Amino acid sequence: MEQKTLSQQISEWTIIVLSLVLYCYATITGVGNLIGLNRIADSLGSSVSPLGWLLLLVRVLLPATVLFAVLLLTRKKRRVRWAAIFAGITFVAVILMQLNYLIGEGVYFNG
Repeated sequence: MEQKTLSQQISEWTIIVLSLVLYCYATITGVGNLIGLNRIADSLGSSVSPLGWLLLLVRVLLPATVLFAVLLLTRKKRRVRWAAIFAGITFVAVILMQLNYLIGEGVYFNG
């Protein structure tokens, strides 16, 4: 097994930190949407629909679930781990974009 240089260790930790920041950001925006849409529904005198709750929970739980799955699936495959982590955050970003732009705002609220 070869010894890693300091620059290799620094770049590996930089990749780790940046990827975790992206997953945390995706989770935090999901929490922000959950809180924000509840406040909007209250101000409109309405409530969040069951489908709206499901979509909001997907926004919160998807990033952490994908990160956990990627780390679990690549725990013995260090060479593909970073590609899988970035593929995972790309998948999360695409799904969250679809939730933002293809599903209308009316789905989130009760009539």
